[in-house]
Amino acid sequence: MMTPTWTEALEAYQRATSICEAIDAEQHVEAFDEAARRQGVVIEAALQAPAPDLAAVATKLQIMHRDGYQHMLAQVLADVERLAGGPPSTATAEAPWGSRDGKVYRLPAAFPGVSDAVKAAFAGYRAAYFARGDNAGEGLSAAAAAIAQIPVRSLSDLAAKVLMGALESSPGHRGDQLVVDLNAMSTDGAADILLACADDALRLRASAEDPRLAEAFEAYRSALWALKVPIDDLSDEAAAPFYAQMDPADVAMKTVPAITTAGVIMKLKRVFVAFAGEQWSDHAVFDGRPTDFDTHVQNSDLYQEMFWRAIEDLERIAGSEVRS
Repeated sequence: MMTPTWTEALEAYQRATSICEAIDAEQHVEAFDEAARRQGVVIEAALQAPAPDLAAVATKLQIMHRDGYQHMLAQVLADVERLAGGPPSTATAEAPWGSRDGKVYRLPAAFPGVSDAVKAAFAGYRAAYFARGDNAGEGLSAAAAAIAQIPVRSLSDLAAKVLMGALESSPGHRGDQLVVDLNAMSTDGAADILLACADDALRLRASAEDPRLAEAFEAYRSALWALKVPIDDLSDEAAAPFYAQMDPADVAMKTVPAITTAGVIMKLKRVFVAFAGEQWSDHAVFDGRPTDFDTHVQNSDLYQEMFWRAIEDLERIAGSEVRS
């Protein structure tokens, strides 16, 4: 039997749900039980069908909350990680987005490419989790509430936030590493953060860019992230794999028209990297930047600073457009 597409699985879920809601469970117990059994099968099929975009991720999170299927969060984690474009690799042995050991998901010490707000929230949750004392539980609850309220700025932010929602549902640790038991998901524990993630996904989807441009931008910054030294310091042979990824990305960013403010920002950040031409300016294309990035901007010449401030203006405008 062929695996249903997301559209087919969602339509089946909607039909099964309508049938269940139309049956009086008290008067027709056997009919309702059979309809509920069938609904359970199609819910699992819907959650297992690959999500094609962020709107589908949001729908999956809402289905999980409504029907109590948090135990299938692993499928949504896989969707978000895939849509995030396979986050840039790092020099560490640890996978940048964590790793699975059976049904145990090991979270990394920090997530790559996320905004400062998400980075700080995760650090706060880690500190609260490992805290000792009478108020440790209150601190953990406050940290989880703070995570739920953070507006995400990118797919990397969303991926990290979904993982933090999973952690809040089933917190645990192995040594100093936070872990999630995917078999122990509870609807109530994960509801606030994961429902917030559903809202985040819909906000991001509302301003979705042409996938060709978004994919080109992600390909460029993934290759740039993987560089450990300036590309000009590499031999032609060592630099070839990076150019093989970055050059086609540049061509796509040049030729594919932006259809949103977010797409214009992608292009401008790429140009800023070349315009400034410094190691610090490479971080312009990443969502998380070093704390001294703004100091470098302030110390650059008039036109470089004006260029970057214009990009920040556009990001602020884009944020207002999404919230309105």
